[in-house]
Amino acid sequence: MRAIAENGRAELVIATAGAEGAYLLADDELTHVPTVTPCGPVIDSNGAGDAFAAAFLYGWLNRETPQRAALYGSIAGAHACTVPSTETAPTTRSELLARAARR
Repeated sequence: MRAIAENGRAELVIATAGAEGAYLLADDELTHVPTVTPCGPVIDSNGAGDAFAAAFLYGWLNRETPQRAALYGSIAGAHACTVPSTETAPTTRSELLARAARR
């Protein structure tokens, strides 16, 4: 992660780690991003990383802090685990923001 930040054009680097959460490198500080308890039973983790990335980018592009954007990612990733990979049932922006507000 540090090599990417040092040798690339990245302002920050985030690496997802499945059930372990994620790791965020921002301002030269490495932070563990904990998982969020899913809103229902875990059915399938397929798509959790994509959901994390999409929600993280939503937060980052709306000028949230890297930590807040990572929280959005954790919430969306957890939600994705409650949906079978053969179905789509994305969380809404309202649901995402409401869950984040409770933390």
